Amino acid sequence: MRAKILSASAGAGKTYRLAYKFVHDVIKHYTDKPYLYRAILAVTFTNKATEEMKSRILKELNELITKPEESNYMKDLRRDLPHISQNEVIKRAKHVQTNILHDYSRFTILTIDKFFQRILRAFIKELGLDLNYNIELDTANILTTSTDALIEEIP
Repeated sequence: MRAKILSASAGAGKTYRLAYKFVHDVIKHYTDKPYLYRAILAVTFTNKATEEMKSRILKELNELITKPEESNYMKDLRRDLPHISQNEVIKRAKHVQTNILHDYSRFTILTIDKFFQRILRAFIKELGLDLNYNIELDTANILTTSTDALIEEIP
């Protein structure tokens, strides 16, 4: 699977599309990759967006199982995966939901800063950093540099 990047303004349906893509992929590939959710990384900008994404995915999986006739995702999945019956979608959704709930720490939706911290921690020894490092940002300098760059772009 290739990486997908979705970029859109507020209210454009990013959370719906990202959550749908996640559900679509784990349902589509369930028979050969039942733990695919472990290999999917979704990165958002805020903790609120992270929680919203996780909640949306679990809510939609639950709706596929309990109210398939009302689920917009079921309609989209049936359109996008016509070779998988509705009953099979429900069955796969049950298994995926169970797997995620029993292995929640591997259900990876992170903020961009937590993502980079994980990368940094993975290479901490190679970088020669202390295990108890702290990241400090010079926010005044960042704001000044960003403001200057923005002003320079104004025609």
